[in-house]
Amino acid sequence: MNAPVPPAVELRAVADYLQQRGWHPKNRSVIDLLSVDAWDALVTHMGEELVVPWERKPGRTTEDVVSTLHAAADTAEGGETS
Repeated sequence: MNAPVPPAVELRAVADYLQQRGWHPKNRSVIDLLSVDAWDALVTHMGEELVVPWERKPGRTTEDVVSTLHAAADTAEGGETS
């Protein structure tokens, strides 16, 4: 049985994936790529802001999304225990 992937690791992996493959709020959105634990870490980092409206805001860029995922990973890593 595999140990679960820590949210910080998953958030960074998804950020890297989106940086390489590109992000699109409907065709390659964050909600489709994250587990529940990583999603919770992202929402917590964003101060409970709703991610889907944030992600779909006109003018949002791949770099915005990638940067936020990395920042959420940093936040999650600070709160994770082994």
